[in-house]
Amino acid sequence: MVLSVEDDIDSLIIITSSKNYIIPRNPNVGFTLKGGEAGVLEENIRSKQYRAFHVEPEEVETYYYYEEVPENIKKVLDKYLSKLPKEVAEEFRSAGTEISTIKYMFTEVSLDVERRNETLILKHKEKPDAKKFSVKAIKATIYYGGSICCPMSTYASKTLEKWKQKYPENIIIQRNIYAKNYEGYKRIDSTLSLKIVLESPQTPPSLPT
Repeated sequence: MVLSVEDDIDSLIIITSSKNYIIPRNPNVGFTLKGGEAGVLEENIRSKQYRAFHVEPEEVETYYYYEEVPENIKKVLDKYLSKLPKEVAEEFRSAGTEISTIKYMFTEVSLDVERRNETLILKHKEKPDAKKFSVKAIKATIYYGGSICCPMSTYASKTLEKWKQKYPENIIIQRNIYAKNYEGYKRIDSTLSLKIVLESPQTPPSLPT
């Protein structure tokens, strides 16, 4: 699940019997969910059929050149890159790729919910016997910088979609690479990121029995 967690804001991960939810914090209104899924999640929370974690990302270290990356990190990264098609691996080995190691702190929480029309508002509180653990990940990010005349706002997502269609059997492309559009000050940039879990608990969290 950490592969889908935001890197610059905190999130809630909610585990239910039918689906897992990852809800990033909205700076203006907190943790919210809209649409048809909101009713299903509300029912699970009110009936206590869930397990939830508050996840806070902490950037440990950033390297702006591939040559700067420590050998232990580079070894893991190279292992994944070797399993990618040549054109994809070369894109991530380019000079402009930024490498980061990020630690995510997980704290088990209980949830309260409030309804405002079609919006479900979630409020969390650390449990007295909260399970706490951390997950460390490597992230390799390619920045595609655009200009007013030549925006690159959706270049990353189009590139990833092309790779997914061309290499449907490659699990790393399908699961570990994600795109962000409309980045940057004028929202004319985009990014492609490869995220790899480096350290995690031996037993992943599940629903209480």
